[in-house]
Amino acid sequence: MSEEEVRAVDESCQLGRLWTVSAPKHPMLRMKGNWVGLAMSILVGALLVLAAPFARAESTLRVAVFTTQDDALAPDRIVAGSFDRQFLPAVAGEVLRLPGGGALQHWLRIEFELPPLDARPLGSQYVLLLPRIMVDSIDVHLPAGGGRYQLMQERFFRPAAGDSGLGSSFAFFLPPGLEGGAVVYAAVRSSAAVSIAPELVERQDYLSRDRSAGMLLIAVYTALFVLMANALALYYALREASYLNFVGLTASAVLFLAALNGHVYGVPVLGLLGWWGVLGVYLLAFLCTAFLVGFAQAFMGTRELAPRLDRTLDFGRYALFAGAVVCLLNLQGLVPVIQVSGVLAMVLVVTALVVVGLAHWGAGRRTRLFTLVLALFLPGLWLRVAGSLGWIAPGPTALYAFQAAAAVCAFLLSVGLADRVLEFRRQRDRARQAKEQTDASLRLEKTRAQFTSGLRESLRSSPPGDMVWVTARRLLGAVRLQVPMHSAGITAVGFHGFDLLLSDPGEAKERYARLLAARGSTLRGICRTRTPVQAKFEEAQSGDDPEQAALGGHFVVIPLPVAKPGWGALILERAAWEEFDAEEIKLAQELAELAAKTLEEALGQAELRKRAEIDPLTGTYNRRAFDAMIQQLFERALASRQPIGLLFIDLDHFKQVNDKHGHAGGDQCLRALSEALRAELAPGDILARYGGEEFVVVLPGQSQDQAKQVAERMRTRVSQLRVDSEKGAVKLTVSIGVSGRAAEEEEPKAMIERADKALYAAKRNGRNQVQVAQSYGGGFGAGAGGGEGVGL
Repeated sequence: MSEEEVRAVDESCQLGRLWTVSAPKHPMLRMKGNWVGLAMSILVGALLVLAAPFARAESTLRVAVFTTQDDALAPDRIVAGSFDRQFLPAVAGEVLRLPGGGALQHWLRIEFELPPLDARPLGSQYVLLLPRIMVDSIDVHLPAGGGRYQLMQERFFRPAAGDSGLGSSFAFFLPPGLEGGAVVYAAVRSSAAVSIAPELVERQDYLSRDRSAGMLLIAVYTALFVLMANALALYYALREASYLNFVGLTASAVLFLAALNGHVYGVPVLGLLGWWGVLGVYLLAFLCTAFLVGFAQAFMGTRELAPRLDRTLDFGRYALFAGAVVCLLNLQGLVPVIQVSGVLAMVLVVTALVVVGLAHWGAGRRTRLFTLVLALFLPGLWLRVAGSLGWIAPGPTALYAFQAAAAVCAFLLSVGLADRVLEFRRQRDRARQAKEQTDASLRLEKTRAQFTSGLRESLRSSPPGDMVWVTARRLLGAVRLQVPMHSAGITAVGFHGFDLLLSDPGEAKERYARLLAARGSTLRGICRTRTPVQAKFEEAQSGDDPEQAALGGHFVVIPLPVAKPGWGALILERAAWEEFDAEEIKLAQELAELAAKTLEEALGQAELRKRAEIDPLTGTYNRRAFDAMIQQLFERALASRQPIGLLFIDLDHFKQVNDKHGHAGGDQCLRALSEALRAELAPGDILARYGGEEFVVVLPGQSQDQAKQVAERMRTRVSQLRVDSEKGAVKLTVSIGVSGRAAEEEEPKAMIERADKALYAAKRNGRNQVQVAQSYGGGFGAGAGGGEGVGL
């Protein structure tokens, strides 16, 4: 060899000492406190780590390693065996730990012994397996016979077209006819430190293992994707932060695992992650861990549970996002630092969250669930870390147990979120129930308002004598409309001076009459209690009193507020097997109370109106009531084109009566006069005291001539009166002015003025007579009667 070649070999030998073949010792984790869950998870993880090496079959491969600068030596010369003496043999059964660095190229010399062809099954073939880990490239030179080698290349971040990448290893198929001793050379380039454990297996074993690994990974991806889609749908439905964080967690977990397995780089667009290489994988690892912290905060409610802890978790989450940003810068020189910090971040964050959960174990069911799930995930995570650090062989167990655990834990967390869905459902049900109650209250209030306003309107237009009947009838209609029933009835004794028996429908009145005859004392006793009572009256037997027959049914008796000694009840009936519920009884009772209260108000208002409109001395309408009624009557006559007559009446010489007989005698005369005038009125006619000794009579539907006839009868009746007083009898006479509505008149003012003028004309002409006004303002017609008006 030349001097340059010897120097290159010496440098390569120095570089070859960079890789290590002895596994580092397991660190011991010391913890204080009675945290059994964390201790058990760490114990299980440690057992898995320790048991994994023994689970592998004894390898028959003899591996040696030679590290050199990238392209410092020609591959052909290495494959030709020129540098075999420079390869350093690895310790049998140990895992090779190859340092990372873009300028380093690690050559593996793998020597093995294959059985003779006649000792192997027909068609058998062996496969050399190297773990599918994050290496930039693996160039494998396989023996092709005759001292020749065939080059096979694999790229983790740039897979070849058609490579599904779902297997757990890079597979290199040896020639079928190869037997005896053989040597394979493999050149490995990696930016990050990796652990490699070559395996030689029979082709059928490899296919079975590869199929199992592919099915497992498809199941993991599918489970995470389905959980993500479900959480996304629930987030749009519920707008809960826990679901959004879970969407971020599962989405980043799918991408992270796909990148960790090398599957994402063959997908269009996502394959661009290969430009970042190892840093792209750790970028996703930082994002996934950050979303895990955010999910923990939302799921466990740390903001309300422990505000200071929540701020600490916020800081940790921001630090993880900062790590993702550093990875995004693609600073390849920071790969060793990023590799160590990424692994530590995942382990420390998961462990810290388990510790937080244990410290707040009693905070609630969701906290306990989250803690148990992460404790279940820790062994798989430790197993993956152990494989990365070279403590165990990076075989299928180390590579995929962590991913299966992630899928299982995500499913368990989704179950915990389902509990949140149930909580939202309970809240929704409570809100719906509250809304239904509110709507029911609003409907009830609307029903009460409509019933009250309708009843008031009816009572406003009803005379006082009809108000009790109107109230009872409207109450029956309202209750029948709101409460399903067979029939309803109202019975009352001494209710504002009335005895009532009403039913709806009307044909049920006879049935309620029989009920009163048979159960009157029972109903009266219930009404005395003022409490609604449901009662089932049995059918009368054939030998019983026929008056009590056909009383079978279910009744509810609702007492009415009737003053003693009277009593009254609202009675509702259904079939014997149907009871009234409490809400129905309450509604009926409220309507009954409203009806009674509205009736009392209407009767009180009627009494007030009577006092305000009735002259207390004579019992006739007063001037104020007359002014309101004449306007209404005039408008009604105008609209119907009907005549209307008006009489103005004045008691003759009333001042002399007061002077001689006193005011008491004068009052007696006024009362006697009003009674005499009222005796000549027809229904619908109006008599009012206009002021002092003046009275006015409105005669709707009567012409001026008809009004004159009424006036003459009144004058005659009054002239026949003799009023006895303490100072002797008083003879009364009246003067009357008559007018009627002219065809073109729209207001009563002119008609009133004409009647007033006619009255004064009668007084000027000698009193005790009737004067008729001209409708168009002319002179006055001839009067009737004559002589002095009042005899003293």
